[in-house]
Amino acid sequence: MQETSIKFDNPDAYDRWMGVWTKIVGSEFLRWFDPETNKTWIDIGCGSGASTEQIVATCSPTLIDAIDPSEDQINFARKRRLPDSVNFDIGDAERLTNNDDHYDYAIMALVLFFVPNPDKGVSEMIRVCKSKGKIAAYVWDIWGHGLPTSPIHQIFAAKGIPVLVPPRSEVSTQDALQLVFEKNGAKLVETTTFKVERVFDSYEEYWSLSSKSNSVFPALKNVDPKLIDEVKNELKANLDIDQQGRVKATAHANAVKGYAD
Repeated sequence: MQETSIKFDNPDAYDRWMGVWTKIVGSEFLRWFDPETNKTWIDIGCGSGASTEQIVATCSPTLIDAIDPSEDQINFARKRRLPDSVNFDIGDAERLTNNDDHYDYAIMALVLFFVPNPDKGVSEMIRVCKSKGKIAAYVWDIWGHGLPTSPIHQIFAAKGIPVLVPPRSEVSTQDALQLVFEKNGAKLVETTTFKVERVFDSYEEYWSLSSKSNSVFPALKNVDPKLIDEVKNELKANLDIDQQGRVKATAHANAVKGYAD
């Protein structure tokens, strides 16, 4: 696997692929996180705003500050019809501008393995949370082939096509998540795994969306069309496709939660 820079400059394509996956796994995550209503949140690395929108819909927060380093993603997120209690801004997970002891909850949804220094990211989550505030993160299980694009990546690897993964993929295991939380001061740390699935109406829909994802599209830019056809044919043969032509795709994510102190 090639750990390199994955760009987030096409928020519409991102939202139709990863934004939907975010909400699917996010439903499991929020049930496990078990937040109270009428609380203040910071959604760190909010991307296209999918996780923020889900928190609004299911958790009745009084405030959400949602940040992301990508201006394109933030501009896309601001187009969502969300209440005035939601604020989208450009921000850095390692250098939060918020005061200490500010939020009830701090989360990172599919983000921690993109933070250059995960230790700093977690310590910042703890810093901005109130006493007894809860922090949590979840990431795709990269080394356990849990990415939604793992079936494509496995074919890429066999054919010598670059496989792009988040730069801090080593933090994607349960043990690594527990360690990074505990060593930075989180208390009562717990971990779990969420196994999720998504159904596509056809293989054509699956390929159209997945091939535009941030880890697949750049890798295909300079690939011979004949080789791309080989990838598509092998992928189709490997996927779970029912008699109606629908594709059932699966993924799994590891999650961690704890208390600020």
